[in-house]
Amino acid sequence: MTDEDIKKARDKISKLMNMTVENGCSEDEAANAMRMAAGLAAKIGITLEQVRPAGEAKPTIKEQYKSMQMKVYEAYCAEAAGILYGVECIAPNYGKNGFWFTGREENITMAEETMLWLIRQVEQLYKQALPRGLTKKARAEFRGSFKDACGERLYHRAVTMMREMKTDERSAQAATGSNALVVAGYFDTLAREIVEHNDEKYNAPARRAAQRALEQRQNMLAAMPEVERVKFLEKEEADRQKAAKKEKPYKAPRRRNPKRGSGTEAGWEAGAR
Repeated sequence: MTDEDIKKARDKISKLMNMTVENGCSEDEAANAMRMAAGLAAKIGITLEQVRPAGEAKPTIKEQYKSMQMKVYEAYCAEAAGILYGVECIAPNYGKNGFWFTGREENITMAEETMLWLIRQVEQLYKQALPRGLTKKARAEFRGSFKDACGERLYHRAVTMMREMKTDERSAQAATGSNALVVAGYFDTLAREIVEHNDEKYNAPARRAAQRALEQRQNMLAAMPEVERVKFLEKEEADRQKAAKKEKPYKAPRRRNPKRGSGTEAGWEAGAR
């Protein structure tokens, strides 16, 4: 696959993202577009992995943080998009304070486009399903419960789609042109890169700092006379116990939950379709 082939494939993915219910496509056509886009992206990634020269540096892992407060269904759409492109999506408390995408830069770009595509799909499906003649209160209940149920179902559909692509030969070949073992290996590589990135950025510095602090403490204690060392350790333990008594118990933030109501069943069915 040449650079020109890759560019054409990525342009095709962008075009597939324009195949929405809002733009006149049927729900089946929109669902197939999502499946084709994810498969095509995987095909590009697998091909690039196969032609990468031995010893060449691994692709750089990026983080993209969005501070926007998400609605529950939008967080589901972000997580679904991340699954389809091998990108880690962290949206604490359903994205109440934003979300992170972590992965290869080109995969993050496609995941973000797909997330926005899914959000638009949910909005359009809601407009189609909204019953007439509802009161303002009833419409708000239908809207919230429909969108959250639809987003949740889309997330589960993405999980199923990815599992099929990695385990079912027919699905893998149709989506990527490779067998299921190759597809699974590619997504395992993406996941491993993210784990290594997160470990190096967030865990390794803390481990190194803790090791340095331990060595410094051991050297300091070794240099003390025994009587002074005993007094120091006794005082250290007393201070620890005193601080523990003052420490307030952790209080978790209030957790949001998907809305449930009159639109739940219709939203679930729309997401399944």
